[in-house]
Amino acid sequence: MTIASERTRAVNYTYDFLRDLLDPKKTPRVPADVRHRARSLLRHYPSRWDMDMAVSEGSSRFGDDKNPFGTKSLEEQLRGQGHA
Repeated sequence: MTIASERTRAVNYTYDFLRDLLDPKKTPRVPADVRHRARSLLRHYPSRWDMDMAVSEGSSRFGDDKNPFGTKSLEEQLRGQGHA
């Protein structure tokens, strides 16, 4: 099961990866069409600030180290998936 903090981390790491694809110094052998695709994807991709806002606004889908399960407890999440 993926917990909210893991989901947040994955979104943030993907953002970093896409940003790295745009930088020829970090990724020198990436074709231009891949760089263009990464730029297009980043246009509407949530930034770290967006993710921080999702966590602070109480989303149960995203979390951080202080609240790894989002606003719902683990028990509430498992119950919602039919496990409890």
